[in-house]
Amino acid sequence: MVISNADIDCRITLVGNEFDQRHIRVVSSNGAKRFADERNIQYIETLASDSTNVEPAFQNLIIDIYRH
Repeated sequence: MVISNADIDCRITLVGNEFDQRHIRVVSSNGAKRFADERNIQYIETLASDSTNVEPAFQNLIIDIYRH
């Protein structure tokens, strides 16, 4: 993850898409969550085909930006 051009106050959310496709995943949910936790960033899984967690992903990022 390269963020060299980002401001120090830049807020980041890691979004895992197509969480229903567990059989073709390269990174597990636990692995992605651990990655996010180690970097103190948010993590959410979405499913774009039916919009599961798409709106909450944006809402959480907006709230995080507002709080910081």
